[in-house]
Amino acid sequence: MTDTHIAAIDLDPANRPRVSDPVNHPSHYAEGWSNGAEVIDITENLNFNLGNAVKYISRAGKKDPSKIIEDLQKAQWYLNRELTRVGYQLPPAVFHPRREWSKLDYVLAGYHRGG
Repeated sequence: MTDTHIAAIDLDPANRPRVSDPVNHPSHYAEGWSNGAEVIDITENLNFNLGNAVKYISRAGKKDPSKIIEDLQKAQWYLNRELTRVGYQLPPAVFHPRREWSKLDYVLAGYHRGG
């Protein structure tokens, strides 16, 4: 009789090697997180504005290092929008998302309409 050994299969996704997958796991999504978590693991528990602010802050400059300032400005835009939503009066010198139709508003509106 031969001795057979069946190896246990590890089904835990955290233990699977990361492969380059531009749809499900783009490389800039998990960079910098020592535990392999992705930003979506955090943002899916926040409202839309806060989730997007966290997303832009955590990924700032990772996809394109030359756009770090733009990424942080997008995060600030979402934070200002959330502050306005909860009733905080933004100072006049600060961008006010409900008073101005910014380039970002235009781009996002087209994106959300599929255009």
